[in-house]
Amino acid sequence: MPKMTETQRTVAQETERYLRTGESDPYRSAWSGGFLQRDASMPVVLFGPGSIVNQAHRPDEFVPLDETLIAARAYALLAVRALDGGDD
Repeated sequence: MPKMTETQRTVAQETERYLRTGESDPYRSAWSGGFLQRDASMPVVLFGPGSIVNQAHRPDEFVPLDETLIAARAYALLAVRALDGGDD
Protein backbone atom coordinates (compact mmCIF):
# COMPACT_ATOMS: atom_id res chain seq x y z
CA MET A 1 0.00 0.00 0.00
CA PRO A 2 1.42 3.43 -0.93
CA LYS A 3 2.47 5.77 1.87
CA MET A 4 -0.31 8.22 2.80
CA THR A 5 0.22 11.95 2.49
CA GLU A 6 -0.40 14.23 5.45
CA THR A 7 -3.74 15.24 3.91
CA GLN A 8 -4.84 11.62 3.51
CA ARG A 9 -3.77 10.83 7.08
CA THR A 10 -5.71 13.80 8.46
CA VAL A 11 -8.84 12.89 6.49
CA ALA A 12 -8.59 9.26 7.60
CA GLN A 13 -8.09 10.23 11.25
CA GLU A 14 -10.96 12.72 11.26
CA THR A 15 -13.28 10.28 9.45
CA GLU A 16 -12.47 7.54 11.95
CA ARG A 17 -12.98 9.97 14.83
CA TYR A 18 -16.33 11.12 13.46
CA LEU A 19 -17.53 7.54 12.92
CA ARG A 20 -16.42 6.58 16.43
CA THR A 21 -17.73 9.60 18.35
CA GLY A 22 -20.15 11.41 16.05
CA GLU A 23 -18.16 14.58 16.63
CA SER A 24 -15.79 16.45 14.40
CA ASP A 25 -13.16 18.95 15.48
CA PRO A 26 -13.52 22.13 13.40
CA TYR A 27 -10.04 23.24 14.41
CA ARG A 28 -8.33 20.15 12.95
CA SER A 29 -8.95 20.91 9.33
CA ALA A 30 -6.50 21.58 6.57
CA TRP A 31 -6.53 23.67 3.45
CA SER A 32 -5.88 21.23 0.63
CA GLY A 33 -4.09 23.84 -1.47
CA GLY A 34 -1.05 23.84 0.78
CA PHE A 35 -0.74 20.07 0.47
CA LEU A 36 -1.28 20.17 -3.30
CA GLN A 37 1.45 22.76 -3.61
CA ARG A 38 3.86 20.81 -1.43
CA ASP A 39 3.07 17.21 -2.42
CA ALA A 40 2.18 17.67 -6.11
CA SER A 41 4.18 20.82 -6.90
CA MET A 42 0.89 22.27 -8.14
CA PRO A 43 0.46 26.05 -8.20
CA VAL A 44 -2.50 27.11 -6.06
CA VAL A 45 -4.45 30.28 -5.32
CA LEU A 46 -6.30 31.05 -2.10
CA PHE A 47 -9.30 33.09 -3.15
CA GLY A 48 -12.44 33.87 -1.23
CA PRO A 49 -14.29 36.24 1.05
CA GLY A 50 -13.14 37.24 4.50
CA SER A 51 -9.73 37.57 6.06
CA ILE A 52 -7.62 34.45 6.47
CA VAL A 53 -5.61 36.34 9.10
CA ASN A 54 -8.33 38.07 11.14
CA GLN A 55 -11.44 35.92 10.69
CA ALA A 56 -10.75 32.37 9.57
CA HIS A 57 -10.44 29.37 11.88
CA ARG A 58 -11.43 31.19 15.06
CA PRO A 59 -14.22 30.49 17.55
CA ASP A 60 -16.08 33.58 16.28
CA GLU A 61 -15.33 32.98 12.59
CA PHE A 62 -17.54 34.95 10.20
CA VAL A 63 -17.65 36.31 6.69
CA PRO A 64 -19.41 39.61 5.94
CA LEU A 65 -22.45 39.15 3.68
CA ASP A 66 -21.28 41.78 1.18
CA GLU A 67 -17.97 39.94 0.74
CA THR A 68 -19.83 36.66 0.29
CA LEU A 69 -21.94 38.17 -2.49
CA ILE A 70 -18.86 39.59 -4.22
CA ALA A 71 -17.15 36.20 -4.03
CA ALA A 72 -20.26 34.41 -5.37
CA ARG A 73 -20.34 36.76 -8.36
CA ALA A 74 -16.63 36.22 -8.98
CA TYR A 75 -17.01 32.41 -8.80
CA ALA A 76 -19.97 32.52 -11.19
CA LEU A 77 -18.10 34.73 -13.66
CA LEU A 78 -15.04 32.49 -13.43
CA ALA A 79 -17.17 29.41 -14.14
CA VAL A 80 -18.97 31.04 -17.09
CA ARG A 81 -15.69 32.17 -18.63
CA ALA A 82 -14.03 28.79 -18.07
CA LEU A 83 -16.97 26.90 -19.60
CA ASP A 84 -17.29 29.38 -22.48
CA GLY A 85 -13.58 29.25 -23.21
CA GLY A 86 -13.56 33.03 -23.59
CA ASP A 87 -11.23 35.43 -21.87
CA ASP A 88 -13.06 38.75 -22.24
